[in-house]
Amino acid sequence: MNTSQNQTETTPAISKPSDFWTVFLLGLFLGVFGAHRFYARKFKSGVFQLLTCGGLGIWSFVDVIVILLGKFKSSTGVVYQNPKPKVAWGIFAAVCILGLISTAADKESGGDSGSGGSSSSHGSSHKSARQLIRDRVVELYGSKVDVTIDSGYAGGAYQVTVADNEHFHNYTITVTVDEANQEITSWETKQID
Repeated sequence: MNTSQNQTETTPAISKPSDFWTVFLLGLFLGVFGAHRFYARKFKSGVFQLLTCGGLGIWSFVDVIVILLGKFKSSTGVVYQNPKPKVAWGIFAAVCILGLISTAADKESGGDSGSGGSSSSHGSSHKSARQLIRDRVVELYGSKVDVTIDSGYAGGAYQVTVADNEHFHNYTITVTVDEANQEITSWETKQID
């Protein structure tokens, strides 16, 4: 009788499958905040993960691997056993791949998500011809003017219309831009009333 009690004491309790999925998903998506550790009632280590951003992501990543291996335990010793390893590892792999693709795409675009269509291979300081024209218009006429830039141009020449509603003046400007050298080479203004 004594031996059966020793066996039950050494065999750890296993969690419900729903508890595993909760810990796994919390670790995967909110691990840097220690959410999975708070769920497992490991409050001290959860606070440390929160303060260190998951040990700069390394600690939380290792925790997700331990969870996937079915070796992560709660504060009471309950083991979060992986009920469907192939599914869980597949989700983990998909999230990792999507993260890598997203990072690569962000690096390729220069991390400039708000450029408004100025595509460039010269880095984030390179401005499109339209942006150079807009900057010059704001410099000359202020920021309260309406600017229209014709999309059709030949040899770097643009037809620009500026409506200065504050002073009731309209201007037509023919602008030539050398986008490669980031400069406006000619600027001919006509006032239209």
